[in-house]
Amino acid sequence: MEHSLEIMTKDERKLLKKFEEFEVDHFGIIENPRLLTVDDFNTMSRWHDENFIEVEPLAGESIQYRVKLSDEAWKLAHEERKARSERMKKNLKS
Repeated sequence: MEHSLEIMTKDERKLLKKFEEFEVDHFGIIENPRLLTVDDFNTMSRWHDENFIEVEPLAGESIQYRVKLSDEAWKLAHEERKARSERMKKNLKS
């Protein structure tokens, strides 16, 4: 399934940016899954099934996951960051 920012909801775009942050800044590890909502987990599961992201549980004392973005997810995460930057600049000018 192909993904695009145009068909993603605002919450899905936020989640994609969150997963990008986890992968860049935290080695892909979601240390505190409590930060994710039930809808986030449903989206995460769907995206995993669609091969948009890869998710694996990590063994340990607490529940943790590792997320890995596909090339398509990386591309869209970059596009969303750029679009958000443009929106923020536009709001400053208003």
